[in-house]
Amino acid sequence: MASNFPGPYQVRVHYSCTPTSLVKLEHVFQLNCDLDPAPTPGDLFPTIGVKRRDTGTIDLDNAVDALVALLKPLFAATTTTFDYAELWKYEDASFISSYISSYDISETATGSGANWGAGQQIMTYRTIGGSTFRFTLQESELSPTHSQVYADMSTGWQALANYFTDNANGVWIGRDNTFPFVFLKLHPGEDEYTFKRRFRA
Repeated sequence: MASNFPGPYQVRVHYSCTPTSLVKLEHVFQLNCDLDPAPTPGDLFPTIGVKRRDTGTIDLDNAVDALVALLKPLFAATTTTFDYAELWKYEDASFISSYISSYDISETATGSGANWGAGQQIMTYRTIGGSTFRFTLQESELSPTHSQVYADMSTGWQALANYFTDNANGVWIGRDNTFPFVFLKLHPGEDEYTFKRRFRA
């Protein structure tokens, strides 16, 4: 598949945040992956194998659960829920996708702070193929500040950074269809679209 297109498969995780004194908003993050074998629409996440960095596979529900476990401490308890995930298949070299399956997560965050309204956190990596990989979150507890290298980050964010390059659990790929292998920076800022949804409706 050509570079700069999503897929071949994409997991979309839906989560909801309610920062202090603000209304609930649903957010979605999207991650590309490859599966083996190809699933049939309606197959359940525990029956779908997602390819790992070490050439093995892991059940897709376990891959999603491992990621959510690392995210839960980064979001405020009782005001953030990780709701469900969807699996979509993309046609080669296109932005056309078709629905495959859903997975109920229903997990509550465990962080001890408060979510930052309209906050955005972007993690960047270099991929094995020489391209870039980005993972973007909305409204975690991390407030906007300068870009951070690995040594500047809290242990929770470091654990999340490590997850994407881990051989056993690292299953998410860049748009060049290769795995991230070098963490670059964490960029904590604000998202203009979310800011408008929250404060200019």
